[in-house]
Formats: sequence, structure tokens, C-alpha cells
Amino acid sequence: MLSDQLVRTRFRYNGAEAVAAIDGLRKKGFLIDNEASPHFAKLAELAAAILHETATSCWEDTDLVFTVAAGASRILVGAAGPLVDAYLQLPEPEAPAPRLLHRMVGLRYARADAHAAAWMDAGLEAESIVALTKAWQGGQEKAPALVLSGLVTDDGEITELGRQVRNEIEQDTNALIEPAFAGLDDDEWAGWLDALAAL
Repeated sequence: MLSDQLVRTRFRYNGAEAVAAIDGLRKKGFLIDNEASPHFAKLAELAAAILHETATSCWEDTDLVFTVAAGASRILVGAAGPLVDAYLQLPEPEAPAPRLLHRMVGLRYARADAHAAAWMDAGLEAESIVALTKAWQGGQEKAPALVLSGLVTDDGEITELGRQVRNEIEQDTNALIEPAFAGLDDDEWAGWLDALAAL
């Protein structure tokens, strides 16, 4: 079921545009009662087949694939958040490499949930965290709300307060996602990283 809330969660940083795009698909008959129409479902099957072929061609070492996929599964058991919770309801591919890709995407979504929780706890909205992050990375973002908050200057450069707030958001993100990785002990964690690097 493709609800507007799920779309807004998946596309947190441009939720209104994403919902509008989904509404456009509904009007064109690609989505019926929030489920894929037969034609759209066929496109989804083709896309899944392409991902299957790509993952299989990239990851040929079956032992490494199983090792990394197993570790990712244990990490995901401890992950929580609206996006990763919805994602984990999807069926996993049966083939090893596509299954690994599925679980790695799950890890990405788990951290995305943690990051969103961190910047929302800091009192920011999606537009503001995007602008603050660009300034934090060295760009210039003239965002009035951030200027009023003292996080960027009138010229769009990040202030010391802005840098402190953005650093704290990153630290809070890591703290929120860290419990999920408790599913692996130190040796297992090291082995999982080695296998991941070797893929």
C-alpha cells in the first residue's frame, strides 16, 4: 500500500513534490487504490530484474555475500523508524546478491530515520537541515530561517553556532543508530567490515 504518509517519509526532503508525483500516477491510472496497476506492476518487475542482474554481476563471491547479508540482517533487527519499519515489510529477494542489496538499502533507511529524528529533535525542518548541511559542507545557503536562528550569516556562510548545531545532529544521528549495531560483537563487527570491504 503506497500511502501519502509513506511517500512523505521516503522523500522527507521534497515530500510535497513526491506526493504530487504519486498523485499524477494515480490520475494516469498507474496506481489504483494506492496499489500498482497491472501495467505499472510490470514495470516494477522489470526494474527488479535489472537490480537482480546488477547485484549478481557486482557480487560474485557467494561466501562474502552470505556473510555480509547475515550481518546486515542482525543489525536490522535492532533498527527502528517509520521508513525502515515500512521497508522491512517488503518481501526479500530469494537470490543471495539481490537479498544483500535489499538489506543494505534497509541499513541506509535505518540511518536515514535516525538522522531525521536527530534534526527534528534539534527543532529543524527538512528545508532547513538541507540548507544547513550545504553550508556545513562549505557551500553558501541563504536561508532566512537559518539566518534568524543565527546558524548562517546573511551571506549564507555557516556560523560557529551553526557548525556546533550541525555537528551535534551528526553525533545524535550516530548515537541513535548505534544500538542497532549491538547485534554484532566486536569480533563479528570487524569480520563484517572486512567482508564488506572485500566485496
